[in-house]
Amino acid sequence: MYSEHQTFVILMSVGSPHGRKGIADYLGSMHRNHKITRSLVAGILKDPRNAATVANALKKPSEDQLAALREKYTKIGGRSPLVRITLKQANMLHSRLKNIGIDAKVLVGMKHLRPSIDEAVAKAKNSPNPLLIGIVMFPTYSKVYGDEYEETFVSSLKKYGFGKNGVIVKSWDDNEKLSEAWQSAISKPYAKLRKLRTMVIFATHSLPKVFIDGGDPYIRNFESFAARIAKSLDLQDWSCAYYTGGHPAPVREITGFVRECKENGYDHVLIVPLGYVADNFETLYGLAAMCKEAASASRIGITLVKPLNGSAKLAEALSDIVVDKIQHARKLLSLR
Repeated sequence: MYSEHQTFVILMSVGSPHGRKGIADYLGSMHRNHKITRSLVAGILKDPRNAATVANALKKPSEDQLAALREKYTKIGGRSPLVRITLKQANMLHSRLKNIGIDAKVLVGMKHLRPSIDEAVAKAKNSPNPLLIGIVMFPTYSKVYGDEYEETFVSSLKKYGFGKNGVIVKSWDDNEKLSEAWQSAISKPYAKLRKLRTMVIFATHSLPKVFIDGGDPYIRNFESFAARIAKSLDLQDWSCAYYTGGHPAPVREITGFVRECKENGYDHVLIVPLGYVADNFETLYGLAAMCKEAASASRIGITLVKPLNGSAKLAEALSDIVVDKIQHARKLLSLR
């Protein structure tokens, strides 16, 4: 349909340290990314106590923070597999697109460290009139994080003269293939637990309270997504809980909720990392390691569902998104 150098798909994610030695660079990159935005100001105006959270985020990471994060990475084997898994997802998407006649270049761009979003966009420099499609690999829209990806992507498009040739996808949790992928991932382990009183916990990262107070819709969007999946599987006992990372947030913290489930008479919890499509630090430490410790201490059974990672249905979902964006761009970019 299109030549290899006309359509570029960039799978965008947060990035991760390249081993424990890269943690300082990773935290430094995150620190440099912090900015005072309208949402932050709105959050502080709603609750002035949020100013302390913002002030702490703007400080340079301390040695104690670096040491604490290094210790957490040690518990997951020293590094995150996020980049490796996202590269595999890119290869699967490329094959899927090629099978349906679209020989697009599928790349990976990280917000922090390498491979960067800017490096991915630069790959299109020598292609005449390319179409660049950026897909944020967190399907549920958050204003603060979604807009950060958009700002980085658009900045690189302008840098290389592609200002009108790019489109970004910041929300795709309504994709039918994505829902089917999660239904399949959940139904198999859940079927083994039907004789037990089981609570299904849909999990993701939280947002600091200042962003929620500033009107970020992420929590609301995520819980709507979870409700759709729960309804499709006819789940009776389910809820949402969050890895907060130590930030104050008006949400249900996941390890505390695991303990509550035991206190409320449940035999087992099934943790579903619905906010993620790839394993990363938060799934391996914040959900897996921490929840296992909480379950062990509470003497409640626990089953951990893996993120979609190399799911064929995930590749189909991403393929559908790319096809849709190409069709919409045909007239604008005169691609044939």
